[in-house]
Amino acid sequence: MAEEVFFGKENITTGASNDFEKVTKMAYDMVTKYGMMEEIGTLNLTSEEYAVVKPYSEKTAEKIDELVKHLVDDQYQNAKTIIKKHQDSIQILADVLYKKEYLTKDEFEELMNA
Repeated sequence: MAEEVFFGKENITTGASNDFEKVTKMAYDMVTKYGMMEEIGTLNLTSEEYAVVKPYSEKTAEKIDELVKHLVDDQYQNAKTIIKKHQDSIQILADVLYKKEYLTKDEFEELMNA
């Protein structure tokens, strides 16, 4: 998201692909493993035993995919809102870190409170 905000959608690199992979796995775990979505309930639909055959219907699989997409899309937009809100501070921080590479806690707080 930061690349999109700072460099434009047409200049996004492949560097974030691992981030997308991790967030997708996390969203699937939230839906199928941790029981965090009311629509699915508090079922754990993941297990080594389910590696070949899923213990749920195709309709449930579609619902899982829908919920995961919704989670990821919502948080992508959330990140965009936060980054845009703090874009100036992020740019200042990036410029200082490019030159200095390291900030103490006090330096960071002074920079962010300026």
